[in-house]
Amino acid sequence: MIHKVLITIFSLIILMIIIFSVKSAGEYYFTSQLERPHLPAHQMWKPSGLYGHGLGILGTSLVLGLLVYSVRKRWRWLRKFGSLKTWLNYHIFMGITGPILIILHTTFKFNGLVSVSFWSMMAVMISGFIGKYIYVQIPRAKDGAELSARQMEKEISSLRSTLIDQYRIDVKQLDWLMIDDTVPKTTTSRFRIFFMMPVENIILRIRIGQRIKKSGLLSKDIPKNEINQIRKILLQHIILTRRIGSLDLFHKLFHYWHVIHKPFAYIMIIILFLHVGLTLFMGFTWIF
Repeated sequence: MIHKVLITIFSLIILMIIIFSVKSAGEYYFTSQLERPHLPAHQMWKPSGLYGHGLGILGTSLVLGLLVYSVRKRWRWLRKFGSLKTWLNYHIFMGITGPILIILHTTFKFNGLVSVSFWSMMAVMISGFIGKYIYVQIPRAKDGAELSARQMEKEISSLRSTLIDQYRIDVKQLDWLMIDDTVPKTTTSRFRIFFMMPVENIILRIRIGQRIKKSGLLSKDIPKNEINQIRKILLQHIILTRRIGSLDLFHKLFHYWHVIHKPFAYIMIIILFLHVGLTLFMGFTWIF
C-alpha cells in the first residue's frame, strides 16, 4: 500500500514539473530553432540552461534508475527489499516519466548521436508497454513470482471449492455458470489471444453477469456483496483456465520481446553515458 502512495506522490511531482515546464516555456518549444536564441526563455530553457539542464539530469536519473530492476532480478540478497511486482511498478514509473522529461530537456530537437539514444529510448518505452501487457497475462503470485501450470490448476481447484463449499452453489449449476469456450491453438486463435483478450475479458464479465441472473442466484436473497464475490471468483476461475492453455504462447512472446527490448535498452544506456561524459568534459555541470 505504501508503495502505491509513494508512486502516486512521485507521479504528481513529475506532473507538476511537466505542467510548469510547458506553461513557462511552451512558446519556446514551438518556436523555430533560428528564432529561439532571441526569446527571453532561451537562457533558462535551452538544454544547457538552468531549467533545461535540470530536466535532463532528472530525466537521465530516472532512465538510469531502470537498471535497478534488472539488478533486483539477478541479485538474491535484494529480495528482502520488497517484491518483484513492487520493483516493476517503480520500473514502469521511471520508464514513462524519464523519457518525457528528456524530451523536454532536448526542447524537441533531435540530431546527431543523441538522436540514436533518443529513438532507442522511445523504442524502449513503447516496447515496455507491450512487455507489461505480456507480463500481466502470465499468472503470478502476490510477490510477483510466476505460477507454474500445476500451481494454476491448484488455484483453480481452490476457487471451485470456495464456490461450492462457501457459497453453496450446486455442482451442475456451477458447470453451467462456467463459460467454457477455450480457443484452440491455431494461428488465428493466437492472434485473437494476444490482441483481443482485453476486449474478450470485458465481454466475459458481461456474460458472467447474465448467467448469474439466469441461474436464479439473485432470487435466493443472497447479499449483494456475496453476488459480487461470486462474480469475481467465476471470472478468476475462467481466466486462469484460459491462461493455462495460452501459457506457452505468452512465454514465447515474452522471450521474443526480451530479444527486441534489450538491444534498444543497451544502445540507449551506452549513448546516454557518452552524452553525459561529453557534457561534463565540456564543463556543463549545471549548478554544481
